[in-house]
Amino acid sequence: MNNLVNSYKFSIHNKKNFSKPKNIISKKKVIFVEFNRMSSSIISYSYLTNILSKKYKSQIFAYRLTAKKNLFKDFLWKIASKIRIFNTFQVYKSFGVNEFFNSNSFFIKSDNLKKISKSKKKIHSKEDLLNLKVNNIYIGDLIYDSYLKNYLKATINLKDKNFNLFLEHSLNMFLHWIEVFKKYDVKSVVVSHSVYTLAIPLRIAISKNISAFQCNMHDIYRLSKKNLYAYREFFEYKNKSKQLDLKIKKKAIQLAKQKIQKKFSGTSLSLGASVHTSAYRKKFYKKILQKSNKTKILIATHCFFDNPHPYGLHLFVDFYEWLEFLGKLSSKTNFDWYIK
Repeated sequence: MNNLVNSYKFSIHNKKNFSKPKNIISKKKVIFVEFNRMSSSIISYSYLTNILSKKYKSQIFAYRLTAKKNLFKDFLWKIASKIRIFNTFQVYKSFGVNEFFNSNSFFIKSDNLKKISKSKKKIHSKEDLLNLKVNNIYIGDLIYDSYLKNYLKATINLKDKNFNLFLEHSLNMFLHWIEVFKKYDVKSVVVSHSVYTLAIPLRIAISKNISAFQCNMHDIYRLSKKNLYAYREFFEYKNKSKQLDLKIKKKAIQLAKQKIQKKFSGTSLSLGASVHTSAYRKKFYKKILQKSNKTKILIATHCFFDNPHPYGLHLFVDFYEWLEFLGKLSSKTNFDWYIK
């Protein structure tokens, strides 16, 4: 019931604030926005897409893209997108979406089969997959991370049947989107993530110098050939810090100290509404470090399957390979190793 009420409120708000752009010269001029059910992100999409729509005098198309192939769900979504009686469709429609576009290709064309086979022959190792480019567009990291995420795997087995089916589906999806960009005069793409196969339309847009955005409730990132990923601003912290006025810098350092104190007192600094406390408390557990003069090494592990490449390539192809390397290294040292 709450969802229905909120959807109704969103729709009323959108209809009051957003109107279809006038003087659309061509129906092929399109802003593509990702279709999902993340309410807070949809609010951000509504404002950004309407600004872009007015700027480019373009229609807004909402598209559905899923990592796994599921013909039954694709068929149901296609029917629902025509009826448009469900909450999410109504909200998208209310901020100006002209068409709901199922970007999952139901079948693989014969021409695409040849191209997929050609791409698969290039992959002899996990490194080959990670570095894969098709039509000179880098998508290897998107496929790699999406497979781990969707199958909850720590690493990739190139001989696994599920992986090969997933690879074929991902490559077909990419080739299908290449055709979409030929069919329409795409002016901008708005997505929820700059990673996973969700970002396939984003990468194609970037390759064509089309404005490409990752957008959510907290941030909007404009991505480019020089910067394919969101959340990389920390690379610029040092240079930007040098440009700050001394008074502002001192104030910023003081504010940072206050935030650190809050975090270690048990107060969460997360913007997520569901997170109210941090992992730190005033009461700590019993000390577990062994008493010795040996060097202490802490391995702070990551989730194996959740996006190993959010900022690009690293020394290892994934977290599993990294941890395995450290495990072998630990047996050759005289250190005390700890794993979190």
